[in-house]
Amino acid sequence: METLLKIKLIDGIFGQKDAKEVITQLLNENLNFHIRKNFDSTIKSGIPNVVSVERIEELKNEITRIMTYFNQDSVLDRKFSIEAVIHLQPLEKE
Repeated sequence: METLLKIKLIDGIFGQKDAKEVITQLLNENLNFHIRKNFDSTIKSGIPNVVSVERIEELKNEITRIMTYFNQDSVLDRKFSIEAVIHLQPLEKE
């Protein structure tokens, strides 16, 4: 069994509009995951999920950054190379 799994998530060249959409959709999916996780934790235990609360803020900031980046005049009508690889590796049991 492989111990390290590499998943090629994104690998391509995109126009400005598609590049912005691909990245923001991924960030929004991750954001929604943490919003749901935090909501579930708060409902079940009355305690927010600290990791999710932190990630929610980080992801909101990243979405703002990417929107600002793609709204710059210098990147309008440009092509973008995007590569994203997920490295999945099991950790030692605690």
